[in-house]
Parts: sequence; structure tokens; C-alpha cells
Amino acid sequence: MEGRTRPCTISLATSTGDESPSGSSASSRPSSPQSRLSPLSPLSPLSHSLSSDDMLTSLQPTLIRGVALHTCLSGLGRHWRRPSFNESLRSEYDLSSRTRSYDFFFSHDWETNGWLKFVSLLVLFNSRAATLATLAYSLLAAAVFPPGTGTLPSHWLPIIGYLVFLVFLVSWQHLRAAVRASRTAFLDKLCIPQGDEELKASCIFRLSSFLDRSKSLVVLWSPQYFSRLWCMYEVATFLRDRRQQRSQSGKPVVFLPVQVSVLYLVTFIANSVLHFSTLSAAAMWRFQDQSFGAMAWFILCNSSLPWVFLPTCFRLCTDVLQDAAKLRDQFLSFRIQDSMCFCCQHGHQHPETGGDIPCDRQLIYGVLQKWFGSSAHSQEECLDTFNRLVRTELAPPVLRKLEDETLMAQYLTTAGFASFLPWIPILLPAWLTELRSACEGHAGYGKLLRSRGMDLNIVLVLLCCVHWRVKVIGPLGLRLRSSLSPAVTVALQVLAELFLGLGSWLLFPMSVLLVHEDSLIPALPLCLLLLLNVVLYKRAAEERGSGFLAGKLLRKSQ
Repeated sequence: MEGRTRPCTISLATSTGDESPSGSSASSRPSSPQSRLSPLSPLSPLSHSLSSDDMLTSLQPTLIRGVALHTCLSGLGRHWRRPSFNESLRSEYDLSSRTRSYDFFFSHDWETNGWLKFVSLLVLFNSRAATLATLAYSLLAAAVFPPGTGTLPSHWLPIIGYLVFLVFLVSWQHLRAAVRASRTAFLDKLCIPQGDEELKASCIFRLSSFLDRSKSLVVLWSPQYFSRLWCMYEVATFLRDRRQQRSQSGKPVVFLPVQVSVLYLVTFIANSVLHFSTLSAAAMWRFQDQSFGAMAWFILCNSSLPWVFLPTCFRLCTDVLQDAAKLRDQFLSFRIQDSMCFCCQHGHQHPETGGDIPCDRQLIYGVLQKWFGSSAHSQEECLDTFNRLVRTELAPPVLRKLEDETLMAQYLTTAGFASFLPWIPILLPAWLTELRSACEGHAGYGKLLRSRGMDLNIVLVLLCCVHWRVKVIGPLGLRLRSSLSPAVTVALQVLAELFLGLGSWLLFPMSVLLVHEDSLIPALPLCLLLLLNVVLYKRAAEERGSGFLAGKLLRKSQ
């Protein structure tokens, strides 16, 4: 197509790559795992005879194959591991079947750790369902097994809640597929035949046939993604057709940094442990009659435990922000002419056989010239047009999401909320029982605040801490990392969270200790914390509106 395209819809997904044509694999002949698909054997005649025009022709319908989304998420990530030279992938091709279209096209590079990509997709497609399932269980358990009834030991209730979350996080797409049709995806490793060099070559170099049938492009981004030639070819395919974008409002590009999903899991685990320790200390606060000694014990316990989990959380948070800074530099200086591909990296000789490998770069450049220019334009002019398109249309929405920490806020607020849900079966019945007692006049509201206010205080402070990590402590670490060692930077970040967290927490117990037991003044710090959480989470929900959790396409998949 001539000219430039209109911007595509960019969606960033909860939450923390590959190269050559999106295919992926090693064949029975020696091939390399470095390319998006395993490189063609030098013995393949088609690999030497293809032209740029051939790359724009349609594939046979029998070669348009897709794989169920739940299959992509099976095997604990084995489909995302980089294949070895001598690994046979013929059996994996049998997991795919003929299709007319794809709901998702997964664009990634094989240099990025396969486990990171697998976890990213679990969080992307399953975390919302896992959170809702845990909420449903918690409310049901609070109604059916209230503490003190003897029907089920109360300490089992949160354990079961965490197991529910884990099961749904890993298996939701499999459970969904049991009752309704699964979404169809393109994963190079499973959808391109590996046993026939001719068919494999035909699929690799006609990759646009798969992309044109895809409703959305899911980019599993890592810092090396935009340096891979075939990855950029996939992005170019989605950006190219101006007329199609006008009529269909653009195909969405879901931009998913793989490190953010690991940050999601670390935050979930850290907050879960903190909920256990702080709520246990809150029980001691009640049993010891809200004394200064109980408050000092609480501070001592909960000043030491964060040093176990928070350093990892803050290091990941700073890494994500640092990657975002690298991405800005990548976008501002982006030139597809500087991208890497397997053939050029190895001097156009197969590393195993020594045979000649045709140059993918010239084929792709020829296609881009047809898409982003005309016969009147030189190849360099057409490539520069594509470069400008990436900088002006793709870069702004992606950078806006990453640099204002919206993406991390989506992941961390969801993880923080989900980590609290398993405790509802213990906390909610107790709160309701004492509230009913206060309403009936058996106890004053002041005593209710003293008895159960600490639980609410802890929950509200921990939820606030999630936002402070994203908006304050994470950016602080990014600034300090340039002048201090990583260990010192992380230590200062942990101290900053302890200062903010314990400072906010102290408002309630100090008000309890300094006023009469029937006074309602301790409700004031709780109301302030509640209002702060409402404001912070409302803002995160508004920012999430353009992100993956609120996107119509991904809501359907969940």
C-alpha cells in the first residue's frame, strides 16, 4: 500500500520475544533456534527462489492452521521454550488444525526466556478470572463456613482461597474450553510444519497470510524485540493497510512487557505474606487490650518481614521502568535498517551445515517497499516511511502507558486486591457480628472500632502501599540506580515503603491509645485511608480503561 497508515489501536496488557519469521522451530534437518522460525535448510530450493512478490501471495488453505488458546498455555510453558538444533517438533504441529482466522497472533522473539512469556500470557488471559473466582469463593465461604461454627477450621479458609486463585490462574482457559469454544491463536512453533522444508519455507516467507487473518497482535515485548527484523515485519503487517484501518478502526496491538507479569506474581506473594503477618499481629493487638507493648511488637515484626520479599519486588519494578526508558530510546532512534536477523548474523551460512542461507533482509525490504511506497520511491525512502510510522504512530501510546506507570499500576493494584480476597471468610463474618452487636446496643461503636478497626487499617494501608510502589518508590529507585549500587538502591526503597506504610498505619493505633474507649475519633484515620484508596483505585480503573483488562477483545477471551 502507498503512503502511511492511520494509527492502530494500542492496548497494553497486566503483570514481568523472538526473531525471524514468526515461526519457530527446529526441523529434522539441523536448524537454529535463534530465528523466529528455524532457518531454512540450504537444501530447500524454495528458500533460494522466493522473491518479495512471492511473500505477498496467499498460502494454500490447508496450511492456514491455528491452535486453541488453552493449548498455547498448556505444558507449563514448554511450547514457549526455545527449540534446540536437534529437537523434533513434528508432533507439536499435530496440535494445530485448519482455521479461517485467528483471535490472537503471538509475536515474540526466541531470545527471551520462555517461562517469562508463558507467565505473561497466564496473567494476561487468566488473572481476571482467577480474581473473580477467588472473590466468589471468599463470599460463599464467609456465608457457609463462618469462623467459630466448627464446620471447617478457620485457618483453612484463606489457604483454600489461595489454591482457588492458583488453579484458575493456571487453568482458566482449559476450564473455559470445556464449556465453550476456545479462542484460536497463531503460535509459530505449533502452526508451521517442521517436517517438510518446502512447506515450512512457504509458510515462513508468506507470514502475512497468517497476520492478515488475525484479529489482534499480541506483542510479548522484551528489550531485544525491536531489534529483530522478523518481529518488525510482523508489526509492519499490522500497520500497513490504511483503508482497512479506516473501515475497521484498526486492529488492536496488545503490548505486553514480559517482566511486568513476574512483578505481578511477586507482588501477589509479598502482599499475601504481609497480610498473614499483619493480621496475625492485629489479633495479638486485640488480645493484649491495645497496649503500647502490642503496638511495639507489631512494628518490630512488620519492619523485618518486608526485607524478605520487597527487595525482589522493587528490583523488578525498577527493571521495568528502566526497560521503559530503553524502549523510548529504541523508538526515537528506530531504523529497521539496523535490525538483526539470523542470516546476516551468521554471514549467510548455516552454523551447522555450512550451507548458504538466503538473505531474509532483502525479501522483507522488498515487501515494505510495496506497502509503504511505490515504484517512484527508492527502497530507502520506503524504509524511512516505515521508520517514521513506528516513531509517530506506534511509539506514543506505548510510551505513554509505560512512562506514566499506568501499566504497572494495572498489574500491581490487581495483584494487591487479589492477595487480600482469601482473608474475607475470616474477616467479614467477624466484622458483621460485632457490627450487629453494636447496632443492637450490646457494645458501643467505639469498642467496635477498637476491636476490628485494626484489621481494616492494615488492609487499607497495604492497598495504599501498592500504589506507592508504582508512583513513588519505583521511580525513586530508577533515579537512585544511576548513582548508587543496586543493593543500596533496593535498601532505600524498602526503607521508603516502611516509612510510608508504618507512618500511615500508626495514625489509627495512636488515636486508639490517646482517646476514650467510646470515642469515634479513631474512625477518622480509617476514613482518610479509605478515601485515599478510593481515589487511587478510581484513577487506576480509569487508566485501565484503555488497557487489556477493560478491552472488549480480551474480556471475551476471559
